[in-house]
Amino acid sequence: MFLAEALTKYYHRSRGRAVFRNGLSLNQLALLMWEESSACGIDPSVLSKVLSGKRLFTASQLRVFCTTLGIRRMDRDYLFYCLYKDYCRKDGVKLDAPFISSSDTYQFIEALLYESEALFLVGNWKGLYSLSGIMLSYLHGCAQTFYRHNPESVLMVAYQKLLYLHAKGMGSVATQDTIMQRTSTLARNLRRYAHGDFIHLMPGYIESFKSSAYRVRGLFPTPLNPTFNRTYAVMSGRCAAKAMALLPPTNNEYLACLRNVMDSAVMLEDKDTFLTHLKDVERLVFMQPAANFLATMQLAGTVGKGMAVFKAGDPFALKEKVEEYFNRNLAGTRVYELSDIKVELETHVALQAKKNVYLQQRIQRALTLASEESNRYTDVIRALAGQL
Repeated sequence: MFLAEALTKYYHRSRGRAVFRNGLSLNQLALLMWEESSACGIDPSVLSKVLSGKRLFTASQLRVFCTTLGIRRMDRDYLFYCLYKDYCRKDGVKLDAPFISSSDTYQFIEALLYESEALFLVGNWKGLYSLSGIMLSYLHGCAQTFYRHNPESVLMVAYQKLLYLHAKGMGSVATQDTIMQRTSTLARNLRRYAHGDFIHLMPGYIESFKSSAYRVRGLFPTPLNPTFNRTYAVMSGRCAAKAMALLPPTNNEYLACLRNVMDSAVMLEDKDTFLTHLKDVERLVFMQPAANFLATMQLAGTVGKGMAVFKAGDPFALKEKVEEYFNRNLAGTRVYELSDIKVELETHVALQAKKNVYLQQRIQRALTLASEESNRYTDVIRALAGQL
């Protein structure tokens, strides 16, 4: 019997009697188990037969056995695996699947999740999209089982985080013709496997991802692109406004949506909407925690572009203040730096600036980053360069 063999690790024989590793005799352990379980059917005779392989623990009896002896989580997992194999064999089912500890699995996934978060923070969205996609393909087949048996499982937490990170990477990497379908799939899984830690944020996140997908679908960061689509710009703004109503103002996605609302207003020449939100921006950006640096900087850049388009003040003042507030800038942050340069070039186009040495350097830097991070930006940067 698989379980009987595995249990030999927890006792030894002394003068023909079983002595468990905490010094308890078989009778003493059986009594403690009986007391711990409120009489779960354990007595010395039953315990002796389990040790000899003549009968099997029930799942609840094995759980009490592990608790009484203080057996650690990974070893518990293995004992339950052995019990399951014994029951399978008893029912005539051969189980050849290797043992993989759920705690070890989570530690492995947690390490990869940490790496995914690091890629997100340094702006390597191509790497983020690839790594999170591989991990999701591994977890997706298990997600339904995890959720059905334990919706609050730590593995479900990891799955939700990966869906979020994959959606963020997709916003920079996915192609214009695939992003809506991919966003719909992610949204469906976010709704289907909502975890308690995130369930209150999910409706807002889903609207935020839809807003970004419409933004990419219409490619409206610059109207110079021939595929600019006003309908998608409208839909992006609407979804972003819905998300803002569902999220706290210190949430990264709230800032991303405020950026989309204001960018949509710029592209649709809706000065009133832009100026309405502009009143709140300076108050909001200086209440953000350090963790929101990237989203705050992107918002400040977009605000500057709108101020240039609508001639509403110094387009670079807010960004400079935000850099001073966080004591950082976006240099070296890969796709964030690329996006920032694109917005800066849009601002100079709106100001009808002429190309100079500084702008030529910025254009070249953006083209280099586009070739490394997201080819989708290349034509946009070239179109903007042609307007300077």
